[in-house]
Amino acid sequence: PDLSGYDKRAASLAAELADQGFDATATAGRTGQFDVLRDGELVYSKSKEHRFPHPGEVLSSLQQ
Repeated sequence: PDLSGYDKRAASLAAELADQGFDATATAGRTGQFDVLRDGELVYSKSKEHRFPHPGEVLSSLQQ
């Protein structure tokens, strides 16, 4: 299937996190939603930051 920009970013982030040993999946949400959760806790929210995460930003947050 043809992936949207959000789907591509989510899949890319999930792959980046999986490569670093995190159990990561991309799940569809509301239109415009791009959230990253760890054990149910919000780690990154596009709606709060008003942007997509920078490369490595989510991984860095998870490694702290």
